[in-house]
Amino acid sequence: MKKFTLIYLIALTCLGLQAQTHEDRIKVFENFTIKGAGGEEFLELAASYGANTIRTWSSRTDGSTKALLDSAHALGLKVELGFWMPYQGDNGGWIVDYNDPDDYQKYEDKLQELLDSLDYHPAILCWELGNEVNGGASNIEYMKAANKLSKVIHAHNPNRLTSLVTNASKAETIQDFATYCTDLDIIGKNGYGANLPNLISRFDTHWGKPWYISEYNTRGQWDNSLDKTSWGGDAIDIPPSVKVQDVVAIHNGFNNTNSTLFKGATAFTWTVHENHNYVWHSLLLSDDLQIQSADQGMVPLLTPMADEVVKYWRGSYPENRAPVISNLKLASSNAKELIIDTGEEFTMEVTASDPDADEITYKWWIYSYERGTQSFNGSTRRKSLASGPFETGSTNSIKLTAPNNYTAEDFHVYCVALDGNGSASAHTFPIKVTGTPEPPAVDSDNLIVDGNFEAGDLEIGWADRWNGKLEEADTYEGNFAGRLSTESSFIQFIDVEPGSLLNLSFAAKWVEEITTDYEGLKMTLRNGPDNELLYKSKTTKATEWTVVEDKYKVPDTVTQLKVVLYIPKDLPVCLVDNVVVERYNPSISITDDGEIIAGSEDGEVIIVSLTDDSFVDNLISENWTVTNLPEGVSVGSINRIDDSTAEIVLTGNATSNYGNISNTTVTIAAADLTLSNTDLTVDNGVVFGNLDTAIDDCISDMITIYPNPASDVFNIKTTNEINRISVFNVFGKKILDLPHINSSKAIVNISELKKGFYFVEIKNRMGNRIITRLIKE
Repeated sequence: MKKFTLIYLIALTCLGLQAQTHEDRIKVFENFTIKGAGGEEFLELAASYGANTIRTWSSRTDGSTKALLDSAHALGLKVELGFWMPYQGDNGGWIVDYNDPDDYQKYEDKLQELLDSLDYHPAILCWELGNEVNGGASNIEYMKAANKLSKVIHAHNPNRLTSLVTNASKAETIQDFATYCTDLDIIGKNGYGANLPNLISRFDTHWGKPWYISEYNTRGQWDNSLDKTSWGGDAIDIPPSVKVQDVVAIHNGFNNTNSTLFKGATAFTWTVHENHNYVWHSLLLSDDLQIQSADQGMVPLLTPMADEVVKYWRGSYPENRAPVISNLKLASSNAKELIIDTGEEFTMEVTASDPDADEITYKWWIYSYERGTQSFNGSTRRKSLASGPFETGSTNSIKLTAPNNYTAEDFHVYCVALDGNGSASAHTFPIKVTGTPEPPAVDSDNLIVDGNFEAGDLEIGWADRWNGKLEEADTYEGNFAGRLSTESSFIQFIDVEPGSLLNLSFAAKWVEEITTDYEGLKMTLRNGPDNELLYKSKTTKATEWTVVEDKYKVPDTVTQLKVVLYIPKDLPVCLVDNVVVERYNPSISITDDGEIIAGSEDGEVIIVSLTDDSFVDNLISENWTVTNLPEGVSVGSINRIDDSTAEIVLTGNATSNYGNISNTTVTIAAADLTLSNTDLTVDNGVVFGNLDTAIDDCISDMITIYPNPASDVFNIKTTNEINRISVFNVFGKKILDLPHINSSKAIVNISELKKGFYFVEIKNRMGNRIITRLIKE
């Protein structure tokens, strides 16, 4: 303990905790201007090009944020460290009310935990409280809560800068932060488009303290000046050449300002940004549309927008400049969109140039927005690959076929131009596919969702590329587990047979306790074509591996399911493994007690066991058919024992001799089952053993067996000398053989036999035999 205390005191001294005032804290900016990269990926690349800061939007206590801070510090990078605070009121889905002491306390407790775990780290530039918080009356409680949390941070570490990130642009809303967030040291502004620098004087005037740009890039897809598709209102992508112009204008405004309060800017985003489409605000690209993050092994390619960001960071362009796409269009027209029937062909052509005169090659894909997904300026729509990649070398055009529109009708052509030297440019073109959808063929092999998360899962479309990530981690089985962070999901489409029955299961483990009122992780099933919610599983909040299991009957009209595991915002990381969706077929088995013998059938019971289904509450005997019973024997009653067990009680005794019967058949109509659409049948489960009544009638005169029933031994006396005694079970198998008796008396040891009915065969010297029945107790 003394050693720990000494180290901690040294750390506090290094942090300079003698600083107590806002003026002391902001001295860091005397020789430091933020030149930031938004995101947690490709830090070494950013540092090599002159970045001095990165930004995160949340922090975790599972060790991942600590590892990020360590990496940043080793590269000389500072970190704008995010603390996620859900939005207030309607903007946040009414999930939190900061005026409620209990709601507020949850976030103060979580912040305190993060401070205790991370705040000592020298890589931290500031804590950022929330993201894109607007001003106005509806957010006053949010601003007050942020101010209280700023005081918590300063109480913990009086030298630590505190910030809040806003998207406010109006003077009066900026003024709200100055009014209600007096303890904050600085404030970050997210802004997009060429006019962003016009806000510098407004923040100087109405905030009045140091501030910075916490996100910037070209105009966003929400910009009202952009063209929209005629069918859905989504913004039509603008070419990289125009995006470059926006970024250049932004940087010129930053470089030419006379403001003493503006402290720099962080570009968004230093990886692939998958919201809306894959290219809008992506400073880096991948040459594989299905590999879009560092976790997936992406090799980052610099875009022409990244070239401009590098120039802002270090004053000069990268040694290799990226190609620039200036147009992506239909070969036959200048239309900004295409509506086409499924299966029809169309030709696209692209125009691009390279500042270094490098040869440009092209790759093409078509991806879809899922049918029925909601669009908030395109940012929440889910995407999946429809076709590609198609490589055309240096040829700048391609003939494509409109894909099947069964699961989507809104598609984009995606083109990437590559210079072969680590840089690229990408553009998209919107198409709507009409015509009659073709349902996919039912493929039973596709029913098992590959949920063990081995490396191959990255190639089969299981992980949702937007949020879901795979990483080697604590697993339930195998070498990998799925990792879900806040507001992320795993999604996969599977083909199913209408009316079929499915087993559902997944294993999950939360890395830390859930402290909010949210439900834990659950599996949902949606109809693939229209996204209609069909099913929600039970949930788990366990911090140890827990398996959630259930059964589901596919509706008669559904041929494709979308399997989703999702966690909302403000929840910790959850690991997921062994996700299984598989078809099963209910079955029944029938057994008796091994003692149904001729002459004693009345009252005997046939037990029926049901697997992968359950009986209805009230069984109806007319729904049950039992065949191949001995003559004179019939079904007396059907009794439900529990969800999976019932009994058939027989009535009457056989009216004539019969040979052994082992193919009695039981059929249960689907009406007495809760899931199955079809009748269930089984046979060969019951044995009726026969005795020859002619011999049996004279047994009392020729032979005596006692005691009967017997437990350990039984005695035999006959009027003739016994040569051999054999004992058979009801299936006719000889289980005991005593030759060479040569006496009219015998004692037979049956202590090792199981309880039940047996047949005893007694032979004399002449080969004549007598068969009688024995009960073993």
